[in-house]
Amino acid sequence: MQELLAAVIAPEEAEAYEELRLAGHVAQSELLALSRFSFDQGEADRARQLAQDSIRHCRAMLLGA
Repeated sequence: MQELLAAVIAPEEAEAYEELRLAGHVAQSELLALSRFSFDQGEADRARQLAQDSIRHCRAMLLGA
């Protein structure tokens, strides 16, 4: 997926792309950690749902669904 995105990013936008990619990775990691390790079941459920929704949204953007 990263190679697909890198192929369409203009070279002058590479730094901004890298910052967004890292921010997305950190955000997804935090959601997955909350979904697995939170002592609050409601918070864990919301984090799991938000992580799933984010992945679904990214796939839809890339695959045109």
